Amino acid sequence: MITKNSIDQLKRESELKLDSLKNLEDTQGLSKEQKKSYIEQKLIKEIHYAAENSHFYSKFYKDNFIDIQSIQKESDLQKLPFTTKEHLREQYPFGLLASSLEKVSHYAESTGTTGVPTSAYFSQKDWFQNNIYVAYRLMDLFSEDDIAIISAPYELSVPAQDLEKTFDLIGITQVACGVLNEFCSWEKTVDLIYKVQPTIMVASGTRVLLLSEVAQKMGYCAKKDFSVKKILNIGETANQSKAKKIKEIWGADVFNAYGMTETCSLAITCHHGNMHIMDDRYNYEVIDVHSGHNIKGEGKGELVITSLENEVMPLIRYKTNDQVSISTQPCECGNTADIMEHYGRIDDVIRIGEWQISYLKLEELIMSCESHNKFYRVEYDNKQMNITVDLKESYSADFISEELQSNFPESVRDNIIINIFDKEEREEYIEYLKRSLKPFSKMFVKK
Repeated sequence: MITKNSIDQLKRESELKLDSLKNLEDTQGLSKEQKKSYIEQKLIKEIHYAAENSHFYSKFYKDNFIDIQSIQKESDLQKLPFTTKEHLREQYPFGLLASSLEKVSHYAESTGTTGVPTSAYFSQKDWFQNNIYVAYRLMDLFSEDDIAIISAPYELSVPAQDLEKTFDLIGITQVACGVLNEFCSWEKTVDLIYKVQPTIMVASGTRVLLLSEVAQKMGYCAKKDFSVKKILNIGETANQSKAKKIKEIWGADVFNAYGMTETCSLAITCHHGNMHIMDDRYNYEVIDVHSGHNIKGEGKGELVITSLENEVMPLIRYKTNDQVSISTQPCECGNTADIMEHYGRIDDVIRIGEWQISYLKLEELIMSCESHNKFYRVEYDNKQMNITVDLKESYSADFISEELQSNFPESVRDNIIINIFDKEEREEYIEYLKRSLKPFSKMFVKK
């Protein structure tokens, strides 16, 4: 039975959406200096809100002898201690709540592959505001004429659910496939891509390559038989070499959407290939990994974010463990938000003696090889790295070995062994990746 309370609740939801839209409109007419002042006001308000309403932050700041009244401008952030992933694990599931539990409308968790999971929660206001800001950014890339197939995790995950609501606002037709579920297998997903002919695919870059492999086995050519023209890469960063390979196979442009369970979207690629931060929703610092000093605009460091208007789970100076750089250079797309480059997780590093390389940079070196096909496997310790590569049919093992070795410094080439997948090993490896929720991370094995 529809009651007056039910109607009032629907009205409140509509009002929240309109308020979020008004907030967006208010910021778009501001100059860069005006916007900076506007964001600073929100930042200070959020910090005080967290200190007053979150039991975690109230105790955290008291234990660290922080006078919260002394935090009155952006530079005062340096006085505050960092929030870490370990804090989130310790406060699992609702320890960072800054409101009543009944205000929570969306709850999510990390996969917990490294131990205790972390949780994230959003009020209707938080959720609607994020959807509207993301939709505004994505309207530069997508339109209501598009059809999107979403091949990304839905269970306890933020990105797919977030994008589904965002696409609703734009008017995009959606096919929600998810991943690793009984109903929508890899073959079923390829079948849907062929029959429905979506123009957008939402998936991680590694999953996109796996889908092209499944399609090939089913007798399809991804570029000729499908209509996918835009790929939104989520869950991992697609470096230039990987994006180029995906474009060669699918005939589609690749765009990156960067975010995490705790925050929803944090940066989105524009038509000119630059990834703009969501400065309407978060404050961004880049800190030196060793000193903790803010080096934003001066080079690579760890991304630290502070929410500007999170109602139920404010995050203050949260260390993301992601290595980035942020530039203020202007972009031809007209978006005045700063541009971020993502270099991968700080912990995802291979060290051989004193030399080191990130997973993401290593993938770029492998995929930049003309003779490399789609997949690879890396096994390593602190003395040696074994790289098994997927060779294109028209090339020899000697060719790819020389081509790949030349990408490494001479000082470590003797410690890098290049192998080639044989047919059976390749098939087994592909099946292994297809069973993985995060196939990119499974390609690196520490011995």
